[in-house]
Amino acid sequence: MPTRSFARMGRHEMLVELGRRVHARGLIAGAEGNLSCRLPGGQILITPAGRGKANLAEEDLALLSPEGAILRGCPSSERLLHAEVYRRCPEAVWVIHAHPPAVVAWSLAHPETTEMPAGFLAETLLTFERIPIATYARPGGEALAKSVAPFLPDSRAIILERHGAICWDESAEGALSLMEQLEQAALILRDAFLMGHPRPLTEAERRAILEERKP
Repeated sequence: MPTRSFARMGRHEMLVELGRRVHARGLIAGAEGNLSCRLPGGQILITPAGRGKANLAEEDLALLSPEGAILRGCPSSERLLHAEVYRRCPEAVWVIHAHPPAVVAWSLAHPETTEMPAGFLAETLLTFERIPIATYARPGGEALAKSVAPFLPDSRAIILERHGAICWDESAEGALSLMEQLEQAALILRDAFLMGHPRPLTEAERRAILEERKP
């Protein structure tokens, strides 16, 4: 079945469809993850707690104030994480928190690292420049929200140690693309290290790539 265009949908329908796509791509399983969008008036539309994203309906969505207070429905327990992103990132309209398997595995296998390397592939470097890993915080609550604060608004993709990743963008397509590319980068790194001893790009090449990235 052809994928429907987001351009023909309202924000409520888009958020439901985005949940389906995140689930279909294997970035979440069961009731994992949470997604949101910022409405024109500043309120936040967010997926509900404890519900799989493959079969949501528009009436299941919850509504938050710009600060994350519950206005309607039963929102994800991680609503403060989303509110923190919107507060610190004026350009953010869509936020996805997912549990990409290879990304989570990287944070488990490399607990001493503060970043997942972006300097092995030009494509990864161009997309992310750097991929920070936020210190572990228990799912839900204010500690998780504060764990990503040091990396905002500079980073649009942040790995949450032992807990997946969060990506934000002005468009739903952009946020989903970032999450997909993040998982792809983790898969390539995993396979490269299993196969041998990969070498990152030279420092000179990384500088040249990033210089070309500037508008």
